[in-house]
Amino acid sequence: MKNTFIFTIFIILFFSCERENPGIISFSSFPEEIHLKAYKPETEFDSLSFWKIEVIDSILIGYNFLHQDDGLQVFYFFNKKNFKFVNSCGSFGRGPGEIIVPGNISANKTEKSIYISDGGDMTISKFVLPEALSNPGYLPKKVLKMKSYATFGVRKRINLKNTFIQAGQDNESLLSIINSEGELVNQIGQQFIPMENRPEFAYNQLVDHDFVAHPDRQKFAVSYVFFDRIIGVDIEGNQLFSTLGPDNQAPDYEKKTGRYYFNPIQTVRTYWGMASDDKYIFARYLGKPLYIKSDNSEKKMQHSNILHVFDWNGQPRAKVILEKEIEHSFVIDGMRLIALDPNSHHQWLVYDLSKSGLY
Repeated sequence: MKNTFIFTIFIILFFSCERENPGIISFSSFPEEIHLKAYKPETEFDSLSFWKIEVIDSILIGYNFLHQDDGLQVFYFFNKKNFKFVNSCGSFGRGPGEIIVPGNISANKTEKSIYISDGGDMTISKFVLPEALSNPGYLPKKVLKMKSYATFGVRKRINLKNTFIQAGQDNESLLSIINSEGELVNQIGQQFIPMENRPEFAYNQLVDHDFVAHPDRQKFAVSYVFFDRIIGVDIEGNQLFSTLGPDNQAPDYEKKTGRYYFNPIQTVRTYWGMASDDKYIFARYLGKPLYIKSDNSEKKMQHSNILHVFDWNGQPRAKVILEKEIEHSFVIDGMRLIALDPNSHHQWLVYDLSKSGLY
């Protein structure tokens, strides 16, 4: 009886440790390579360039981050089926309800709303989609006053009930949870590189990362700008998986300046831009330096037509090569991948995932 009890405790501890410390999934190539053709729907706004796109119900949302001084509005709404313009709303400025210094946005599909951070007055505003669609003069409500750590270096933020989960340049945690008062209430997961005696600013540069949420908002996948890694973590902070791809490089560190040196000709950038559904994680992969020398000049290489696809167990499933390069922000809507073409006045691009063989 005693031996049975000890054996049972051993089994429980063994599997608990296995869950908290999953092994690294190391791979040198993907099991398959998939090529997808692009469909180009007609659009009414050839001159607009959206920094980020989202989908809520039947509406495709374009976030105008780059043209704040042109008399344009913050959000533009399109029918996601035919890409026809529906409405626009939001203003830049210092008046009531206006956005001073626009930052990250987050779509909450359950409550049909969009949140946008404002670095000008350190707030987060809420756009209620049904009201914004019916009223071009609609102004959002300020719903949250942020602290400084809730804004610095944030690459992405999502809304989860009365809290916000964010990632970016954030010390040793993978994700941070901010409550409705703008206070840091929890940190999820640990970086695979410890901070140790590295200067904080240099360390933040090194571990700059993005993330995407599973539709159930209970687990997340984190990708890195300068490391070929994807890390899975759940809402409780348990690490689910950690992948290690073939391009695992790191920038050089300069002791003199206390910073990491990102040689734009040599330092390879890996992941920038993610999307997901309940089956897969899609990570846009650069796999090249920020600049490439060409004819005695330097060409900026910030766009890509390559997606790395992983399942939610961290297993590499496919390398997808798109017909055209896409911007860093893209969405998975059913069997469609919707993105923007950075080389053609930000033309909408649609890829049919039913032809990928993944589903």
